[in-house]
Amino acid sequence: MASTSRWKGWIQLLLGLGITFLFFYMMAPFVVATLIGAIIALIVYPLQERLNRKLNPSASALVLSSGLSLVVLLPIFFILFAVVYKSLQLATRLQTALSEGWTLGNVLEWPWVASTLKFVSHYIPVDAEWLHKQGLALLQSSSAKLYKALTNSLAHTPDLVIGGFVVILSVFFMLRDGKRFLKFLSELSPLPAGRSHELYQTFESTCRAVVVGMFAAAGAQGVLVAIFFAITGMPSPLLYGLLAIGMGMIPIVGNAPIWIGALVYLLIHGFYFKAALMLLGGVLIGFSDNLVRTWVMEGQSDMHPFLALVSVFGALNLIGAPGIFLGPVIAAVFVAFLKMLAQEIRTTPKSRKKPAPA
Repeated sequence: MASTSRWKGWIQLLLGLGITFLFFYMMAPFVVATLIGAIIALIVYPLQERLNRKLNPSASALVLSSGLSLVVLLPIFFILFAVVYKSLQLATRLQTALSEGWTLGNVLEWPWVASTLKFVSHYIPVDAEWLHKQGLALLQSSSAKLYKALTNSLAHTPDLVIGGFVVILSVFFMLRDGKRFLKFLSELSPLPAGRSHELYQTFESTCRAVVVGMFAAAGAQGVLVAIFFAITGMPSPLLYGLLAIGMGMIPIVGNAPIWIGALVYLLIHGFYFKAALMLLGGVLIGFSDNLVRTWVMEGQSDMHPFLALVSVFGALNLIGAPGIFLGPVIAAVFVAFLKMLAQEIRTTPKSRKKPAPA
């Protein structure tokens, strides 16, 4: 009888593990999209509570999720598609020019390039022909890799659309049923109710800090773009600054196409000093993103800025662009959990000492 009960227990355990594995394997492609939707819902939930005074929860969630789709998600999708499409056109033209025998000879004859090579040749022997061949080979290889990466990005457009749809659905249901979901998680949590609430507060504050940091970093980059466009005499600095704010919220790509395009324009027209200033501006714009983002994270979240920065890079390497949002959140929850564990260990009453034998 005991052996039969033991076998039933093992069968139930294996069945539970198998179902759990199948569930997570099935949901794996949409875990990141669901988490992003949950983070967005958490941030806009105060608006949901205000709308609930006039509408029922389902209608309030529908209004907010639809508004976010039209104001945030759709513009980001179209901007990403436009950037990839224009970059693909540029890569195609470059590959066509290379296949038709275009060389780097004209580039090496540019005054600033020729003067730089002449200056360097006084200290380091420079073979212009070898430099031309190596540069051309590098350009051919880079253009081919860029073309392949861009075509792969376009091929994954349906996946991006499905992921965006899952994000919208996640926002809707998290807004409508968020309290019930939190209650369900607290019932499943092995932690005491106070500890579970503390983890939730950490998650909420970190999510808000990440979003505020994203907007602050994009705003700082937009201001720098406008300043350097004005300094170098580029047209419409205010317009490009506003455009840089919008593109600064796009992961990885950001507003690099704006200042790189201006840099190329200045080089082609022979404004080399202004081009150097624009290059300096591009470096400052790139640094400002990480500096402002980590500074905001330090001010609004109980996490060291270095850990926030490293968590972004680690999550980017692991899950791609969504890691910009999820990396600091996961790191902050992990740090909070370690602090709870350390506090529990410190507050656990020590076992009484056994009395010494008489």
